[in-house]
Amino acid sequence: MSLVAIAVRIAAVEAIRGRTLFGGNVLDSEAAALDARADGSLVTDQEKPFVSVYLYSGKHAREAGELRSLFVNGRCDIGFEIGIAATMTVRNEKNEKVVVADLPYTDAANEFILGIVGRQIRAALTDPGNAWGAVFLGLIGHIAELEFATTRRAEGQRVAGHQLMLSADLADDPIPGEALDADTPFGQFLALLDASEDPVRQTQAEMIRMALGPVDDRGWAVLQRRMGLTADELFALGRGPIPQDAEGATPENVATTVEIDGVGTVEVTPS
Repeated sequence: MSLVAIAVRIAAVEAIRGRTLFGGNVLDSEAAALDARADGSLVTDQEKPFVSVYLYSGKHAREAGELRSLFVNGRCDIGFEIGIAATMTVRNEKNEKVVVADLPYTDAANEFILGIVGRQIRAALTDPGNAWGAVFLGLIGHIAELEFATTRRAEGQRVAGHQLMLSADLADDPIPGEALDADTPFGQFLALLDASEDPVRQTQAEMIRMALGPVDDRGWAVLQRRMGLTADELFALGRGPIPQDAEGATPENVATTVEIDGVGTVEVTPS
C-alpha cells in the first residue's frame, strides 16, 4: 500500500468525523461493518449507525517516461458505506423506537437518514473550512467516476445500507530521500497528524516519517528511485556516481575521463 493511499483514507475518516448525523462513529476499514453473506443477505457487527471508509483495489496504466517507477499510484476506488440496523434503535420519551433526530425506525425513515448522511459526507469533504477535507481533495485530484448503490435486508437482521464509491486518481507517493514540502497536501497531512490529540495519529505520523527515510542530498539518488533506474541506466544519462567507484558513493562533482572517437580524451563531471 502506498503512503498516499493511507493518507487519503485517514483524511476521509477525519474529514467526516463529527460532521454527519452519526457523529463520531466513522470507521476506518472495518472488515465486517456492512457485509454480504453468500446468499446475498446483509449483516453488520456494529451497535450504532455508522459510516465506514475503505480503499479498494487500484490500477495505473503506465505512461511513456515512467520506466519502472514504483511510486506512481494511479486510479483507486474509495468507498463510503453507511449503515443502519434494527438493533441500533433507542426508545424516545414516547417509548417509540427511533434511530436519530427522533425519527421512528421505518424503512422510509432509514432511507431518508441514509440519504441525508450521504449528502453530509459530500459536504464535509468539500467544505473549505475543513482542513482534513482539503487534504483529501488535494491527494486525489481527478474523480473519474462516482457510483451510488443501496442495499437492504428485510428478513433476520434488518439492515439498510448505502454506498458511495469514488474512482479517483491518487497523487504520486513522495520519493524516498526527497525533501518533503510542508505546503503540499501530503505535508499538510503530516502536520494534521502531529497536531491531533489522538496518540494513535501521532504514532502514525512517526511511522510515516520513518517510511519516508532521511533526506538524501544527492539528486541522482532521488532520480534513480523515482524512475526505477539501474546504476548503468543512471550513468548513461550522465547522472550519479561513476561506475568505477566500488562503494557506489562517489560524489556527483567528481570528474572522470571519457575517450571519444575523433575528439580524444574529455573530462566529464556528472551533473
